[in-house]
Amino acid sequence: MIVKEDLVEAKERMKLWWDHETTDRPTIAYNILETPNSGRALLASGALNYDLGKNWDGIESILDTFENNSDGLVWGGECIPRYFPNYGPGAMATVLGATPEYKSGTIWFHRKTDVKDIV
Repeated sequence: MIVKEDLVEAKERMKLWWDHETTDRPTIAYNILETPNSGRALLASGALNYDLGKNWDGIESILDTFENNSDGLVWGGECIPRYFPNYGPGAMATVLGATPEYKSGTIWFHRKTDVKDIV
């Protein structure tokens, strides 16, 4: 389980910052990698991770991997633990009927469209 001991304070500082009020120190978010596996957790939490593109229904195992590698990953300052469920930039294309294909570190979206429907 991922724990941020000062979550209440971080949320309060973020609220003050958002409301343009003075805080007791600069509002900043950062991570510190304290163990070799914590780097995997940091990469898994970010927008460049396309694991969900490879396995659309694999959110449970992906979150388990993220949490199991999070020991030693410090969520400093106002950095609140998070996971970015990246289905790729074209996720809306699937809503509109395209078929996703994971390929070469990215996701391609395909849809058979008649030329008459484009012009």
